[in-house]
Amino acid sequence: MIQCEYCTRGFIETANGLAEKTFHELLHEPEVVNK
Repeated sequence: MIQCEYCTRGFIETANGLAEKTFHELLHEPEVVNK
């Protein structure tokens, strides 16, 4: 499992899981979208 850096949610270690984790973390950190 890959854990979100901002909360306790975990994601499976697959391409889809990694994409979901990346998108999930963007929701925690809106400023990242502008960088």
